[in-house]
Amino acid sequence: MAQTEGPVHQATATGSSTIHQTNISINLAPAHTDQESESSLGNTSSPLNEKVPNSPKSSSSGSDIDRDDLLDRLSSCPPGIFRKVVSYMKTPAGTLSSEMSAQATRASELLDWSEHVDGSGIEKLESSYKRATQRKLTPRSNRFRLVSVVIINLLIASSTIGLRSLGMLQPLELAAYDLFMRSRLWISPEKPDNRLLIVEITDEDIEYLKGKDELVLLNSDQIVTDKVILELLKKIESHQPNIVGLDIFRDTPQPTEEDYLELSKYVKNSAHIITVCRAVPPEREIGDEDQPGKQPLKGVDANYLGFADVVFDGYENEVIRRHLLAINIVKNIPCMAEHSFSLQLALRYLESKGINVLPLEDESGLVFESSTKKTTTLRYLPAQTQAGGYSPRHDNNSFAGLQILLNYRASEPIAQTVSLKCILEEQVDDGNCDHKNFDFIKDKVVLIGYAVGDLHQTPYTFGYEKMPGVHVQAHMVSQIISAAQDSRHFISIGSVVSENLNILYIFFWTCLAGKTTLRTYPLQSSRRYQLIRLAVLSVSCIFSSYVFLYLGAWVPLVPSLIGIFANPTGVVLILNNPYFSKLLVRR
Repeated sequence: MAQTEGPVHQATATGSSTIHQTNISINLAPAHTDQESESSLGNTSSPLNEKVPNSPKSSSSGSDIDRDDLLDRLSSCPPGIFRKVVSYMKTPAGTLSSEMSAQATRASELLDWSEHVDGSGIEKLESSYKRATQRKLTPRSNRFRLVSVVIINLLIASSTIGLRSLGMLQPLELAAYDLFMRSRLWISPEKPDNRLLIVEITDEDIEYLKGKDELVLLNSDQIVTDKVILELLKKIESHQPNIVGLDIFRDTPQPTEEDYLELSKYVKNSAHIITVCRAVPPEREIGDEDQPGKQPLKGVDANYLGFADVVFDGYENEVIRRHLLAINIVKNIPCMAEHSFSLQLALRYLESKGINVLPLEDESGLVFESSTKKTTTLRYLPAQTQAGGYSPRHDNNSFAGLQILLNYRASEPIAQTVSLKCILEEQVDDGNCDHKNFDFIKDKVVLIGYAVGDLHQTPYTFGYEKMPGVHVQAHMVSQIISAAQDSRHFISIGSVVSENLNILYIFFWTCLAGKTTLRTYPLQSSRRYQLIRLAVLSVSCIFSSYVFLYLGAWVPLVPSLIGIFANPTGVVLILNNPYFSKLLVRR
């Protein structure tokens, strides 16, 4: 015993660690079997031999790796990438659940194992993930990925074009067209057309005429008498207008035959008045008793007559988007006018300004020629082919006659507007008639019509108050005159060239989205950048489509947007397939 105390006290005095003292005590113990010695060594209480289960290494190493972020990336990465991470970590058998389990479960198990003292460490897991995602693809897999994305682009673009040709995208394209037209009112507004003047019959005018007993009740509608119409025309013509358009049906005497014949005689002898009638609408069959039409004012020359019919897009809301210019004259209909009311007014005005209007050689449109202005061409809408957002399978009959798209003027109102009372009473300083004189009528295209009763839905009035028919006619007249005199664009659609360009337009945006997906897939760190790129592509597509419409071309916006957003979805669904993932990560 005296021999053991010396070394013990010496070890303590020299500052040796407790482990030395423990080892000496064990060495001097009575002899045991080898098995008992091993058991005694295994039961030692040395801190170096203790194992604390689930003790994270990252906490002791001071790692700044975001555990939750790493877990999210592992859970959402493609299966091929996750398998590569597992192979790099060299996890022991049985550490992770089977591959049939959810990837999120296996990712959590992998992270827990890496943080365990027996694991490889969270730093190695982070580096393994980076290695797996940033590893370059082999030429073989790179070619395969490129070919896959190209095939996906072709399938998506072709499917979208097919849906468009079947008319399944027509309501969406028309809604987008209306939205663009309305947005021009505040993005690129135009000044009112100072060549036009609208004389409208308002509710106040109805009350005014009712007090003078100058109204006739016809089919529950209050009709202005022939006497008032005659007085109004005389007042306007006395101020030397260029041309006057009477957008009011006068097929029957209102109220007496004497007043009717006097009005007819005055209009017949005037060289500055165009009147209206109603032909059979082009979407109806000739002779349809439900739409017999309206005959013109008796005795009026056909050269001073135009039909007031308009073409509606027959969906939930009958919106006027097209401008009907001419129809074939058919016998046994009350209105024998070949040209529209608006075209007659525009042609008379342009003729007085020295601008000639001639048909194209192939009779596909009109050309406006002037010695001082650049030649402007107007082309009709085709009846049997894809025309912008219109499908040949929809509303085929409504494309009868010669039509163009109505390029509404981006101004509210379209032109200067005065009331009937203003003209009749010659009130130069009262309300809407706040003028020093009536020189504002001189050399103008004057349109006369109702502001009540005759109301229509247009791209400008969707969800709002409807537009009076006389204002719609004013937009039609202004479109033709502005194109001939100001080189303002018609909206051109329907030709073979334009439709081929529309198809290329869809392919362009679809392939551009495919290129974005090709650059970012399968890097998970680039997901947010891919979303940003898609957002930029979408905004660019919308902006370019608006610019094209402003310049007179209606390009397919909705199919292009479908291609942009469907492309990455298709790539993810196809290339995330386990079979394709193996091909992509194969060396």
